Amino acid sequence: MKSILQSIALLSAMILIASCDSSSGGGGGIVITPPAPIDAAAGAAVKGIIDGGAVTVTDANGATIGSGTVTAGAFSITYTAAAVAAGIANPITVTITGGTTVCDFVNPDASGNDCETTTAGTFVAFGAVYALPEGFTLLCVIPTATVGLNPTSPCNTSPASDIAAALAAPATTASALAANLAISGLIQAITGIDLGGVPVNEIGIADITGTGGSTASAAQLAVAAFAAAIVADQGAGETLADVIARFTASITIDANGNASGTGTAFAVIASAVAKALVTVNSKAPNAEIANAITTATNNAAVFKAIGSGTIKVPPAGGTGAVADTIAFVGKLSSAITAILATTGAEGSGADISVTEAFSNELEAVRLLSEDNVTKAINNLDEALKADAAAIDAGTKESPVTNATTEDGLQYVLTKDGDGAFSVTGVRSQWPKVDANVTDETTLVVITGLDSADADTTATSTATTFTIPAVRLVSTKATVTLQTFTGSLAIVNGTAANTFDSITFTGVLVGGTAGTSFTIDATFTNVDDSTTGNPDGSFTSTFGFTSNSADNLTVTFDGELGGNGPLEPFMFTIVAGSQSAIIGTGTRTSAEGASAITDVIVFSDGTASLTLTVTDSRVVNVVGADAADAVGIFTVGTGSAAIKTGELLSNGQINYTDGTTQFLPAIIF
Repeated sequence: MKSILQSIALLSAMILIASCDSSSGGGGGIVITPPAPIDAAAGAAVKGIIDGGAVTVTDANGATIGSGTVTAGAFSITYTAAAVAAGIANPITVTITGGTTVCDFVNPDASGNDCETTTAGTFVAFGAVYALPEGFTLLCVIPTATVGLNPTSPCNTSPASDIAAALAAPATTASALAANLAISGLIQAITGIDLGGVPVNEIGIADITGTGGSTASAAQLAVAAFAAAIVADQGAGETLADVIARFTASITIDANGNASGTGTAFAVIASAVAKALVTVNSKAPNAEIANAITTATNNAAVFKAIGSGTIKVPPAGGTGAVADTIAFVGKLSSAITAILATTGAEGSGADISVTEAFSNELEAVRLLSEDNVTKAINNLDEALKADAAAIDAGTKESPVTNATTEDGLQYVLTKDGDGAFSVTGVRSQWPKVDANVTDETTLVVITGLDSADADTTATSTATTFTIPAVRLVSTKATVTLQTFTGSLAIVNGTAANTFDSITFTGVLVGGTAGTSFTIDATFTNVDDSTTGNPDGSFTSTFGFTSNSADNLTVTFDGELGGNGPLEPFMFTIVAGSQSAIIGTGTRTSAEGASAITDVIVFSDGTASLTLTVTDSRVVNVVGADAADAVGIFTVGTGSAAIKTGELLSNGQINYTDGTTQFLPAIIF
């Protein structure tokens, strides 16, 4: 039996069908009013946060399809029923006119004269509200807004979208998409921040003048910085519209969608963005933005050096081998910038090479594994084993087999009834006190002291000797090379002068102030009996913590040898939330060669950069076409590898499709 609800539904359907039958002769029937259109354009409105601006939405035919007002930096304009019924032609343009704005830039001179008002020579401070000039407009173009299928089309309106709209004219769906992607690509190239291949009109814009910036993504903050850059580059007598027009005039989009301009013009934009990023990071601290300040500043210097030469920046969201390389370079740039910002390698002078960013870390490996360290450890280890065998349980003796302090050894050993022993007052030095120590000798002193100079008790099992608090100081003449404070664990090998493993866990402080990091280093199968330096394998993880940049982890794995830890090694870099960069280093020179040559490869698993380094200086590489090329980018491996670009010594990357990108030049 049918339910009451089923019967009512059936009856309603019959009545509706009958009333719509034009042959029934009734003529009036039931009038059905179509629902109000739900299709809309919506987004942010930022040149600082705009309020009260008039919003007009037009289609490709120039017909007004909606209008309204900006409220507190946002708008949502529903298309009219008449426009929907008549058909809307893509692309769609949003125009915002007038209103007030919030000052979004902090003048570096700390004067408080941050944003100039419509009255020349009158300024307001960051966060203050002031009127936009009469007739001031910002445009945003939506490439495709399909009515009925895409109810709300994003059009985040800012100087970035305005420039894209101007470059798209005359606007078509294709030109609008190309222009929005080109400006995203330009912002990405300047800042090094990955915008995810998203057109600039679809990227939200952070409110750095309120609370909205604290949870914003790096991409949203980057677009906000581009908006603030207009004020950052506003000259005397210029209006905001003048600066936007000047930036627009310096950019063209070629047939391949690349943003093109001279080095001089792009240097102006990059410099302004770098200044704006400082403001953004001060108001909405973000590790990626902190790194982007360095990237944009370095890029501005490179652009300026290129001068009247043309730069072509690829659009966001490309595909193919070059696009894969561009994505990889974005990750590599973020990782390198994090290394520079966190380790301080950028302060090392003009001769910094690609390995310089890792110089502190690799030097730490070398100094913890070099011959004099293992000899100091071995001297202590062998003496303790001999003394442990020579004394009875329960006795407490000064060194038996090494009774004097002239050989650089001190300790007091206690052996219990189970055969385990403990040691206090540890000191082991190499070279020995009576050795011929010159100004060129690396002197190593190991003491059982913690960071507060307190004595510690070392313990032992049958094979393992552990000092829970140890200090290792390496010096040359009167200069301290580095100080390690932490723990030391030694697992003895079966042969004399060998160790199954030596593990250091603690903090390293270099001879230069500020060079400190945590380290967890393990050297395995160490043998210093036949070579001038120990051989074996090593794994070292370095941790850097920064208040202003990404926290950084660098892990090295490799073989110890006569030329140190670069023969060969693998490394992994993880900077904050960035994807890991992996790599390898291979020494191609023969043992004892006067010039040491290493081939270093960076990769993200898709694309790679190959560099050849001789005596810690990058040199021209085989297969490079440009005279000063120092690296080759490829996609794929082996015989299937495709060359996609070349890295020049100034950090510029020339791709095979004619576009350009940049890495922090300081390490090259």
